[in-house]
Amino acid sequence: MSVKEIIDSLVANPSLKVSIRGKSKKIEGFAEFRTINLGDDGYYKVTFDDHSFLFIVPSQDLILYTEDRPTRFQEISDEEIGNKKELTFRGKTYILDNPHDYQYVIRLIKGDYTSIEGEVKFSDYIPVDGSNELLSLGWIVRTSERADVNPREIQMEDIIIG
Repeated sequence: MSVKEIIDSLVANPSLKVSIRGKSKKIEGFAEFRTINLGDDGYYKVTFDDHSFLFIVPSQDLILYTEDRPTRFQEISDEEIGNKKELTFRGKTYILDNPHDYQYVIRLIKGDYTSIEGEVKFSDYIPVDGSNELLSLGWIVRTSERADVNPREIQMEDIIIG
């Protein structure tokens, strides 16, 4: 399956079961997002019943995945986010790629504000080694809670829809 086929399948039927690396998952939240800085270059987030999620970027033909729920990464202070040009996180160096952005929902496909994060003030960092992953650091606007994530690229063969 391609990135487009995955999106089309899930938009058409967000109740489909998804298997990732052999683990069956139920979709709890699914939304399409845009940001102030990136404009029309949107993306999708799919959250599952075990709090893992997919981050799907159609324009880059890329899907990132993490098994970890958004949380506060204690190693990084509030003041560093979007201001510090380079961060070291869990032994890896990241550089600031998208500072002081604002995410908003343009289409809620499944779920509600409890199952998809919605509006977020954030800054993104990318690894200096060029690997396809993201260190996204920010705050959920509704709650002011930190919602940091570090998803990594997942291969298409690791995702089964249906």
